[in-house]
Amino acid sequence: MKRLFSSLLIVLAAMTAAAQSQTFTVGSYNYQILDAKTVAVANGMGVTGDIVIPSTVTYENVTYTVTQILGYAFSESAITGVTIPASIDSIGNRAFGSCGSLASIRISD
Repeated sequence: MKRLFSSLLIVLAAMTAAAQSQTFTVGSYNYQILDAKTVAVANGMGVTGDIVIPSTVTYENVTYTVTQILGYAFSESAITGVTIPASIDSIGNRAFGSCGSLASIRISD
C-alpha cells in the first residue's frame, strides 16, 4: 500500500510540474500557464514599436488572465513603448532590459 501511495504521489507531482511549465503562443507573445486561470508573458517574439500587453488571452477555448511578465521577456527587443494592464502583478528581472528604443511605459489603473 505504501508503495502504491508513493507511486501515485510521484505521478501527481510530475503532472503538476508539466502543467505549470506548459506554454502556448497567441499572436506575437509566448505565454506560460501558471495555473488553471492565469498565465505569464514569457516572450515577445520579435515585437517592435509600441506594444500592448493584453489583460486576458484565450487559448483552446480557455480564457486566462495575464498576471505576470517573466524575466527577459522583451529583453533586447526593438519596442518603443509598452502599455501594461492592471492585471499584471509581477514583472520579472530585466523583462525590458537592453531595450534601447523604449521611450514610454504606461501602466493601466
